[in-house]
Amino acid sequence: MRRFIRLLIQLMLFLMAYLFLEGITFDWHAQTVAQTQLNILKNQPNKLKRICDKQTYNQIRKARQIKLSFTTDNQGGSGIAYYPAKINHSKYYGITLKINSEIPTKFTLVRIRYFGKH
Repeated sequence: MRRFIRLLIQLMLFLMAYLFLEGITFDWHAQTVAQTQLNILKNQPNKLKRICDKQTYNQIRKARQIKLSFTTDNQGGSGIAYYPAKINHSKYYGITLKINSEIPTKFTLVRIRYFGKH
């Protein structure tokens, strides 16, 4: 019986640690997914046009490699993640992601819009 209780406590500690790590790396996961999806979509013009405005589309298509950096944490809610971001260290964009799963974190890039330089 003691062995079972010890195993149960270890399992609970592991689960709590996992949930904690998922929580603190949520934004990093979102940034990584958005950057990866943008780098894939920049070579698929029709799919890229569906999620971008014209200026954003042109900026992304011109870039050799997309480096995305979120400027704040998630501003969305209820299954949608919204981030202000910079692409290639300049110009501000709004990135919208659909949260498919929170644990483990899975996202789909929904929209990207140009804000201009502030």
